[in-house]
Amino acid sequence: MKNKIKEFIEKRRDLFEEGAILVEKLPWGAWNFNYKVTINNRKYVFKIYSRLRRYGYFTNKGEREYKALRFVESLRISPRVIIFDNSKEIFSKDVLVYEYIEGDSLKKEIEDIKKTAEILAKLHSMETDEIDFLDIKENSLKEIFEEIINEFNSYKRKRNKNAALLPELERLIKSLELIKTELTFRKVIVHADLVPNNIIKNGDVKLIDWQGTHVGDAAFDCWAFTSDIYNWWDWKDTLTEEQKEAFWNRYMELTDDKDVKKRIEIKEPFYYMKILLYSLNKKCDYKLGRLPKEIIEGREHHLEKYDRLIEMCLSNLRKLIK
Repeated sequence: MKNKIKEFIEKRRDLFEEGAILVEKLPWGAWNFNYKVTINNRKYVFKIYSRLRRYGYFTNKGEREYKALRFVESLRISPRVIIFDNSKEIFSKDVLVYEYIEGDSLKKEIEDIKKTAEILAKLHSMETDEIDFLDIKENSLKEIFEEIINEFNSYKRKRNKNAALLPELERLIKSLELIKTELTFRKVIVHADLVPNNIIKNGDVKLIDWQGTHVGDAAFDCWAFTSDIYNWWDWKDTLTEEQKEAFWNRYMELTDDKDVKKRIEIKEPFYYMKILLYSLNKKCDYKLGRLPKEIIEGREHHLEKYDRLIEMCLSNLRKLIK
């Protein structure tokens, strides 16, 4: 892959300055492969996408991320895009190139948490009427419940499922089906993957990894940033109540969405159930060897992470659904 990256740069020197090319592997995402490229003092990220259809990662995910980054560029909360290439002339997969943001993943200082609230408020304030390149999700309870049922049915078909867990899952899902509250909200751009490592501090705070971005309910981003599940994925810890309060105070100062907390309260068990079933399915596929070798290698620790997510989701659901 490193040789292909160098070949690509040599053919597109109109975009990249002259100089020696240094290619280094970055931590890989769940469904993509990332490399840092240094030419003189300029640094870039080459993001190479997987094409696994089971989890919805079609080849146009890269194009969507490219267009999302272009759309939010004026906010200065994201990396600057260099090029999106889906020609397959050099790479067999879609490739997105953007400037590498120097900095550290988000820590838990109050000021950084407030800055995150500020950039989310900016993102959620953008008009979405002219967006035709992102999925538009109703994020209604009905829609989320249908997604839960689809994941549950997929899990029941797994040969290596935990059959002893099925009765409890069925009970929890039936309880969710009884929640019929209608929710109304203005649809906004949702980043949708606010794990701490996707929030980079470099003086300001910026967001990376926009491939799951869609138009939907701001409640999910706010819940994800303050939730134990997303916090734990990178921190192995969670925000304190004081830190959560700092986030909410700043976010609510900057937004007109006064019902967002109420929607989170209602949707929270649905969010936990979706992540629980997703994690159960992923764990099964890892163990069955259904994922390509290139996806599994270097990500073996993800299996342990999914085990922990399953425990955390179940614990939360048992508290929320009596």
